[in-house]
Amino acid sequence: MFPSSGDIVTVGFEFQATVSVRTEPDWKVATGMSPGAEPGEFAAGNYHDLVDMPFFIGRFDLDSARVEDRWCGLATYPEGVLAGGAGNHVGAD
Repeated sequence: MFPSSGDIVTVGFEFQATVSVRTEPDWKVATGMSPGAEPGEFAAGNYHDLVDMPFFIGRFDLDSARVEDRWCGLATYPEGVLAGGAGNHVGAD
């Protein structure tokens, strides 16, 4: 029998977490984490958020679109693949 959600205890995972990314100067970093205090630093409120937010690092394009009341980011690889007309059709439906 599985415990109910009220029985699950997560001890030791509620701590502020930061990650520093050092990479090539012309590469970009995309993640769902919040920017940290220093360039290339990212922060999460706890361990669970830290391990649940992947990083996309390298040469790629970044774009964004407003969907209803929220901004959504889009990272595409390889760099330039959706440049011009092709990029205009992403999310058009």
